[in-house]
Amino acid sequence: MQREHGKGASVRADRRRGEFASDRLETQQQIRLVELDYHSGSGDRVQILKRWQAARELQAAIAELEQQQAEVTLSRLVGVSKMN
Repeated sequence: MQREHGKGASVRADRRRGEFASDRLETQQQIRLVELDYHSGSGDRVQILKRWQAARELQAAIAELEQQQAEVTLSRLVGVSKMN
């Protein structure tokens, strides 16, 4: 039963990691566009600040996911299942 829980957590983590990678790419592309607009004089300072904040939030979510994945991996290595 512990292995099934571990596999399920791993699959969910892999799926979330893929979603975050996609979100990160999209956010980076949006930031580039907003920065180009800003530097050309047609952009909005608030808009660029919002995009930078979104990027920081996404980085924090990715770091949290990586921490969770490390915990799952460690628990598998020592044979302990983390119950949520």
